Amino acid sequence: MRVIRILVARWLWTRHVALVAIASVTIGVAAMIVVFALMDGVLGFLRDHFRGTEGDLVIRHRSVPHLESDLLGLVAADLESEMVSKGGSIRAFSPRLFAQGLIVPGEKPTPDEQDRIQGAILFGVDFESESEVVPLQRQMEDVALPELRVPAERRTSPFVGTRRPAILLGDALAKRLGVQGPLGPRGGDLVTIVVATPKRGAEGQPTFDQPRSETFEVAGCFTTGREDYDRLRALVARADLRKLRYDQPEFAPNASVVAASLAPGVSAGSFARELRSKKERLVVRTWEEEHRNELRSIEDQKRILVVILFFIVAVATIAILGIVYLMVREKTREIGILRAMGMKQSGILAVFTLYGLSIGGLGAAAGLLLGLFLSARLDRLVAWLSDLAGVPLLNPEIYRFETIPTRVELSAVVSVLGAAFAMSLVASLLPAWRAARLEPTRCLHTE
Repeated sequence: MRVIRILVARWLWTRHVALVAIASVTIGVAAMIVVFALMDGVLGFLRDHFRGTEGDLVIRHRSVPHLESDLLGLVAADLESEMVSKGGSIRAFSPRLFAQGLIVPGEKPTPDEQDRIQGAILFGVDFESESEVVPLQRQMEDVALPELRVPAERRTSPFVGTRRPAILLGDALAKRLGVQGPLGPRGGDLVTIVVATPKRGAEGQPTFDQPRSETFEVAGCFTTGREDYDRLRALVARADLRKLRYDQPEFAPNASVVAASLAPGVSAGSFARELRSKKERLVVRTWEEEHRNELRSIEDQKRILVVILFFIVAVATIAILGIVYLMVREKTREIGILRAMGMKQSGILAVFTLYGLSIGGLGAAAGLLLGLFLSARLDRLVAWLSDLAGVPLLNPEIYRFETIPTRVELSAVVSVLGAAFAMSLVASLLPAWRAARLEPTRCLHTE
């Protein structure tokens, strides 16, 4: 065994062509580590985002027509027995009323302000119950600019204590509108919201009245870390949105959906299936089901990139095969001498297999370290490359995140290293097997 180790070490450091194979494996493994970390980071970011903005479950009711009013009452009656306080799995639920509208800065917009008009989705929520479903407090605390923040003493009830009905804007939406919150120099700007009011037509079909408008005071902003979401979302009190949308709010829909959060450790998918089977009147979807296509698109991109990078590592291991094969041809006489001295075929097989595995192992280890290093500094690397190229390589408006999310999963690292070692083993075994089968007499007669 000592002879085997000596031969492998000597050949490894005296054959500079082996460094090329080591570098190739290093690059391939590092690229796979970075891609896995990036894709897992994006998937993790999106999962955290969807769960943090949707809640665990989104619930509707089968018997509620489009303009029926008491969705909240019907759903709440079915959910009451599922609350944690009564031995169930639902920790909290909250009604949400949706409306699409236009937001204009100011109470009486000037021509310049009218140029900053923005479309947005208005979420009418009950702040206290909504905070139990999604982390609204954290989303308000994470706002970077001081002038857009909600004052700390008002974060438990931001819709209370304002001169006008209050509104919380996504920080990206507030920047586009050019408005500020109570901590800004102007002390809380006003915005005008314009929405269309639905009603039943002559044949029972929904129609729309003339647009209605209301002035709201900016109570501050929130951020989810996803620029495209924060550019299109605004939160208002559910009662204020009902008054804005409908002539007779008391007879108007009180919710569009009901969102629910589950007790820790409860699987959203399993509980949703169980709840659908017990409460057939409810339409229950998890946050993953609500955004299945978006999550699948990222997973598909990950698979495609992994396949491409797999072939890069495969090409690098082909270089190992070529190097070991050339080494067998070059050392034919030495093989004959070792066999004549009593070394068994298994020993010859071990020498060349270990030589190829050493090349692959060194490359995989170096690739792992390089991949982890680059993954931890991917933001700075991309910024440097963007400055070097003169164009943004990862535009946050396209890729939906402000900083590049990375997440190194142990399973991904094990998979990459396992694949590199397996391919190195196969590439080493083929020429090593040929070397082990050579006859000593033929080897000694080789010039």
